[in-house]
Amino acid sequence: MAIEKIKENGIVVAYRSNVYYKGRRYIGARRHSKKEADLDEAEQKRDLLTGNHLEESRKTLKDGFDDYMTLVAPKRLGSIALQGAESYFKNHIEPVFGFERW
Repeated sequence: MAIEKIKENGIVVAYRSNVYYKGRRYIGARRHSKKEADLDEAEQKRDLLTGNHLEESRKTLKDGFDDYMTLVAPKRLGSIALQGAESYFKNHIEPVFGFERW
């Protein structure tokens, strides 16, 4: 757990946090000041320890919707609402956002 100095031509131009947790390295965003990087490191530690950290995913919106329709929707929606949600996604949302990563 440290603050990394980012140098260009031997001059420190930015800082970022490095947090190691359960054998993995989590890199913070590039910051202009060391104080900002310290705050970023504290936030990362808090999120990792409390379970609020979200891993990046390579899923598309369509993949997420398919998971929702399989796992969650049948328990919460009736058959007509289920058909309506699927139709709305297919006709309005998927053509615009369906293949974008989130």
